[in-house]
Parts: sequence; C-alpha cells; structure tokens
Amino acid sequence: MSSPRWRRFRYTLYSPFYDGLVGFDGVRRRSMELAAPRRGERILIPGAGPGRDLHFLPEGVEVVTGDLADGMLRQLRRRAARIEERTGSVMQVVEMDAQATGLPPASFDVVLLHLVAAVVADGRACLAEATRVLRPGGRLVVFDKFAPEDRPLSLLRRVANPLSRLLFTSLDRRLGELVEGLPLTMECREPAALGGFFELALFRRQD
Repeated sequence: MSSPRWRRFRYTLYSPFYDGLVGFDGVRRRSMELAAPRRGERILIPGAGPGRDLHFLPEGVEVVTGDLADGMLRQLRRRAARIEERTGSVMQVVEMDAQATGLPPASFDVVLLHLVAAVVADGRACLAEATRVLRPGGRLVVFDKFAPEDRPLSLLRRVANPLSRLLFTSLDRRLGELVEGLPLTMECREPAALGGFFELALFRRQD
C-alpha cells in the first residue's frame, strides 16, 4: 500500500478537504522569509498539493510546481492560473514526483519542501533530488514533522507509525539522516508548530 498508485489515490481522495485541514499559513509565511526569494529567481515547489504556498511568493518570480495526485493537480492548476494573472509571476504546473523530478541539475535558486519529506516513499531521495536541482548557493527550506535526533523513537511514534505511514505520513524520519552527506549547509532550524513536532530548516547548497 506504499506504492505510487496508492499515494496518488489517497491524496486525490483527500484533495477536496486538504486545503481546509492543512493550513499552516503562518509557517508557510515564515518559510518564505527564510528562503527570501527575489524577483527573477526560479523556485521549485514539488509535492505542492493544492498550492497554498503560492499565495506567499513575491511577485515576479518563475515557479515550477507540481504533484502526483490528479485531484491536487486540478486545484493547483486553477490556483496557479489565478495568481499568475494577478501577479505576473510565471507558474508552470506539471505532474511531478518529488523523488525524481526529471528537471535539469542546478536550475533553481530556491526549493521548498513543505510536508513532502515525510510523505514520499524515500525521504532521502527527495532531499537528494532537491539538492541536485539547486544552483550553488541556492536555498532549500524544509517544513515537516521529524523525530528527535538525540534519542530513540518514543513508544507513541513506534506504535502509531505503521498506520500513519499507510494513510498520511511517516513519523520516524530524522532530518539529519535525510541530509547526511549531501552538499548542504544548515543555516537555520527552528520549531514550527505543535510544540516542535513540526520543524522548519533552511539549507544552502554548497559551491
């Protein structure tokens, strides 16, 4: 049940309700502050769901974004078209796997991974792909739920993780393990929501 087909199906099923249930507007705004995208820069947002992040982008940027689920893509395309018309930003929406985007290397100034790294089948592959498409000096912002680095998984995480992973998201991923060995420098890591259960981290691609 962890196949791409199952993930497409379940997130298409969730798509009519996702925007109302998974807001985090304050966190998305803070993520954009950390990324600090500037006019003329290229931004990649894989696993964008219905596209809530698009509202917080500055004007005049070039955005490539996408998702795997058909239901999410339909909402994302409608939202991107409205924002593109209003702001003049260029927004390209494509079906996209965050673990293997097929995009050229070193082609983006900013990558936003919001609630993606703990949802995809291979979080390490997702972070490696984000790093691959970043230009030297480019910024990567990760927003997700991560297990603590300095202690074993809690009993609650261990018990809840199988069902959570099947229906929603993994609860056992550690950010340090996902980025270990990648040419990234962590510049900021901070609690984001639910008492630090969710975190925000800013990385910069090394030259």
